Amino acid sequence: MLWQACLRCERQVLHRLMDSNDLILTIRTYMYPLRDIRSEGSGPDLAAAIDGLQTGSSPGMYFYKRAPNWTRAVKEFLLADERKAVVF
Repeated sequence: MLWQACLRCERQVLHRLMDSNDLILTIRTYMYPLRDIRSEGSGPDLAAAIDGLQTGSSPGMYFYKRAPNWTRAVKEFLLADERKAVVF
């Protein structure tokens, strides 16, 4: 199952229109398969970022994202040696 899981990121940008002074909010969603993140060598960085959910600027986000339910399995997947990795 984790072999098919993805990291979903959003880029949100506010633009102010020069003539009317109105604001436009644009949202772009990106999906990155966890297997690609691991295979490119960024698994340890993402695992560290997951750890930071509890201690970062918004620790409530850890529970909002239901992190206690998935962090252990995702971090094990990200940190696994790809040659020996078990497909979850």
